[in-house]
Amino acid sequence: MNYDKIGEFIKNRRKERNLTQSELAKRINVTDKAISKWERGLGCPDVSLLEVLSKELDVSILELLQGREIENEVIKVTEADDYIKSTINISNDLTKNKIKNIFNRIIELSIVFIVLLLTILNIIQFKYMDKEYTYRVTRDTYETMTGALTMIDNNINKIKNSKTIFNNEDYELIVNYLEEDNKKINNIYYLKKIKELKSIKYKVNDLRLLTDMYYDPRIEIDLLNILDKYIDSDFIKVYSNYIIRELNNTARSHGLYYKVPESYFYSLSYNHQGIASNRVSDLGELNSNLETRIKQFLFLTELVIEVGVTNE
Repeated sequence: MNYDKIGEFIKNRRKERNLTQSELAKRINVTDKAISKWERGLGCPDVSLLEVLSKELDVSILELLQGREIENEVIKVTEADDYIKSTINISNDLTKNKIKNIFNRIIELSIVFIVLLLTILNIIQFKYMDKEYTYRVTRDTYETMTGALTMIDNNINKIKNSKTIFNNEDYELIVNYLEEDNKKINNIYYLKKIKELKSIKYKVNDLRLLTDMYYDPRIEIDLLNILDKYIDSDFIKVYSNYIIRELNNTARSHGLYYKVPESYFYSLSYNHQGIASNRVSDLGELNSNLETRIKQFLFLTELVIEVGVTNE
């Protein structure tokens, strides 16, 4: 099938009937671009358009397919059949190309959507990371923590300056353990900010610094094992298990805060043990964990005094 010949035939018949491409396009319900494409030999009318197009051009379908006028000419049935089959095949190919083009368009739009979505998420992430939060340190929090820290210091000094029932090796280990743990707790950045009794201003990235607490329970466990030699009670073992459990719970909560900067969401919330919901702007649970941590250590210093310090 000769597209150029068919296109030229359509063009000549259109002009003979004084029709523009736009006028012919409207009559057969296609675009003028489709008419232009056919006339330039870049395509062929769809099978469904052959009848209406032939009527508008006042030609037979076979003349349209052959691209020439047929007058007093005998056309073999097989030849006509070949033209019709050829036209059907072309129509099928055009349909496949349309489907392929639609599919490619969907892929292109999907890529654009994904790129746009990632761009929006990155903008949200940037604004989220750059937002400044404020946690107001209350007088009650300040007094609770600083008061406990003062009592810890007094207890450690009492242990160092009093007579004890511990042998020299155990005594030296106990003092070293207590001083090391006390130093690590006092170096917690969040605790230093609380001691200033000022509102803590921070961004999401600062949470890693704020939550940089000391969670290693090994010092407490080693110290409890030493005390176990000087007291005939299961209490030490029970308390040792309690220390491990509580510090692990605290560490899990710390881990949730630690992952906050990885989130795209402006107000990240989570459920801790199915009880409380917390937001980035609320360091209340972090504050509670630190208070628990300090109270545990204070109780441990009091336990050392109770077990090993004498009044002599």
